[in-house]
Amino acid sequence: MWATYQKLVDIVDLEIVQWGNTLGDGTLNGTTCQHGAVECRVQRVYACNKYRTHADEHAKFVKCFDDVLLQTFPAGLPEPSPVNRTFADASLHKCAKLGGFSYAFLDRCASGAEGEGFFAREKAKTPAHRGVPFVTLDGGAILYNSPTLDLPAEVCKAYTGSPKPAACTAFPEVEGAPGTASLPAPPSPYAYTSLLTPATAAEATVEVEVA
Repeated sequence: MWATYQKLVDIVDLEIVQWGNTLGDGTLNGTTCQHGAVECRVQRVYACNKYRTHADEHAKFVKCFDDVLLQTFPAGLPEPSPVNRTFADASLHKCAKLGGFSYAFLDRCASGAEGEGFFAREKAKTPAHRGVPFVTLDGGAILYNSPTLDLPAEVCKAYTGSPKPAACTAFPEVEGAPGTASLPAPPSPYAYTSLLTPATAAEATVEVEVA
């Protein structure tokens, strides 16, 4: 997702929705995440940051934490609980400092009623789905991840403005091209994750709105 956003930032209004497959109402005691309380905590911190900053700054904050996880666990997150509270808080604190955010505020927000309200707003924005992560473009049908998903091409196809950005020229329109219907699609370097987690698990979802 991040690579797509960087390539097409001029035509994308990005909204990252922090709910995924979470169950409950968004409150501290009424919400259950697949990987436990720490995951819910991280998602509430994300939501507090999202509603108190701009979309681009929020995306960088989320990417920072994702990068920490990738660097710390290059072979994949451990199960059943990916990270502990101390590690998560320290990493989020580091990312907040890098982004120029007050972690003291994020901590207070995520621990109280304001964070609960923000988290409930994320639930309301999450459509029914069969797994995560997924993308919607301009509120359209859900695009689930797969090895052949070419997200930049999908964004360029959805964009109706003119002229299209130069980055879109790298993604030719092949829909309906003669002789291509039976050809298998090659793996895409823009599939934004290697897995689709069924809707019994709780991960972040991403919505991309094309301007």
